[in-house]
Amino acid sequence: MFLPVWMGGWIIDAVRLAAIVNPAYEAVRDRLLTGSASTVFTLVVIVVLSVVKPWGRLTPRRA
Repeated sequence: MFLPVWMGGWIIDAVRLAAIVNPAYEAVRDRLLTGSASTVFTLVVIVVLSVVKPWGRLTPRRA
């Protein structure tokens, strides 16, 4: 879950070095960036939804 956050710098450096050797890696770079960005965006949305709770408070049911 935290892989894109903690390893993001290393992944970016590896993609840059690969792009220097082979320009065809630009497509791979875009895919890696999209995947990392979507993972971070999803994590932020989940955290915001869990804090804001737009559905309101849930009342406990008594059995």
